[in-house]
Amino acid sequence: MIIQNLQISKNSLFFTLFLLFVFMINILFNYLSYKELKKEYIFETKAEVLNIYPKEKFDVIKLKGDGFEFFASFSKDENIKKLDFLNVVFDTRNITFYTYLKGFFTKILYFERGEKNNSVNVRE
Repeated sequence: MIIQNLQISKNSLFFTLFLLFVFMINILFNYLSYKELKKEYIFETKAEVLNIYPKEKFDVIKLKGDGFEFFASFSKDENIKKLDFLNVVFDTRNITFYTYLKGFFTKILYFERGEKNNSVNVRE
């Protein structure tokens, strides 16, 4: 009976250690990605518009960049649509690792509309 309980606790310990190891590897990869983002004060990336949250005077846009998601505010006059691609430039000085993991809010310094990549091949 005691040996069986020790075997169960040993298995659960190995499983817990394995999960902890996977979690630490995931955090390490995220941290390396964060450090890559923070190399420069000004970062440029291509981002896809995931969602638009309309406000009275502006729109808050959720964007997906290369491996991270972030939020930015845009004027309503910009006429940005969901699933648009934007080339954006933003300031990285106020981004912490914790906010990077959550999805950070940043000020866009410059943006231009990008081309949509159609994944469906059209034959003529």
